[in-house]
Amino acid sequence: MIASPQFVFFPGMFHPFIRTFLGYYFYDQFKFLDHQKLKSHLVSFNPEGTLRANALHIKHELLDRSEIVAVCHSKGGLDLLHALIIHPELRPKFKSIIFVQCPFYGTPLADLATWNNFTKTLMQFFFFLGLSDDISTLLELRQDRRRNYMATHKDDIADLVRLIPMKCYASVKHPRAGQFDSLLRIPRDVMLYGFKQPNDGMIPRDSAFIPDVESITLEDVDHLSCVINFTTQSVNRADFSSKVFTEHLANLK
Repeated sequence: MIASPQFVFFPGMFHPFIRTFLGYYFYDQFKFLDHQKLKSHLVSFNPEGTLRANALHIKHELLDRSEIVAVCHSKGGLDLLHALIIHPELRPKFKSIIFVQCPFYGTPLADLATWNNFTKTLMQFFFFLGLSDDISTLLELRQDRRRNYMATHKDDIADLVRLIPMKCYASVKHPRAGQFDSLLRIPRDVMLYGFKQPNDGMIPRDSAFIPDVESITLEDVDHLSCVINFTTQSVNRADFSSKVFTEHLANLK
């Protein structure tokens, strides 16, 4: 049994693609923990998979681990939440969970991507790079489905909140007139001006909060800035990591 505490990271969708073309996922977080001589581990699973498939994979990968401090980005947080709901035997393994930009209540981008057969066909090619014709994950990220999910599992989620210390981080990327201020500017503007939802380019701010969990909003930060080394550091990832991890460890003593 691997004890510690140990930081276990749950990446979001497309992290293999991001790692290949944009930069190493969680680089600054891993670097910070390494300097502190703290153990870290990146969970390996198909981030484009369904919640049920990924929950089963998470269960198997965590069998020999304990004293876990989980760090979840984007859909990785939904995968872990579902694993803890349907596999309650995993719950004692966790000391705490840090959720960063996780779409608990979905995203309008998924609504648009699954609007009709034409948009679904486009997503089968572009969103999954032609590698899969299964858009089940996109359907799971629709706002109506996520609202229903959170309502259906509200008692389990409340139990988890009481049992495991948690913290949720959301972010908002503010538009700058006349500037291409983010790689995610177009989807950010679609959600901000079309749906009136402040967001980070992928996730509406309010979607990233779990009821009764301490919630923090990072200002002028897009969905990539916290985790990808390639992007402009509108948030200093090293400082962010230091603050989050140091506070979390202090709260566990």
